[in-house]
Amino acid sequence: MIVGRIFRELLTMSDAIPTQGCGAVPDFDTPEYATFGSLSTRSWETSEGMDPNSYGLNTATNANEYKNGTTIIQTLVDIVSKNGN
Repeated sequence: MIVGRIFRELLTMSDAIPTQGCGAVPDFDTPEYATFGSLSTRSWETSEGMDPNSYGLNTATNANEYKNGTTIIQTLVDIVSKNGN
């Protein structure tokens, strides 16, 4: 199956990272737009955009709705302090 072949090829690449959607392979969780209230015993990686509604430029979003630098840094520090990436 083509998906299996692609997945096996990705595992040989040093810059390819399987995510939670890849089944039992990854050793970390990948919740989107998530943070935790305390330290997580499992490694985890969150992903979110600067726009509250999407990952890219959204012309329906006002400029003042985008995350500012302070919020981005505070979120990063919070995530890393709880075993996240």
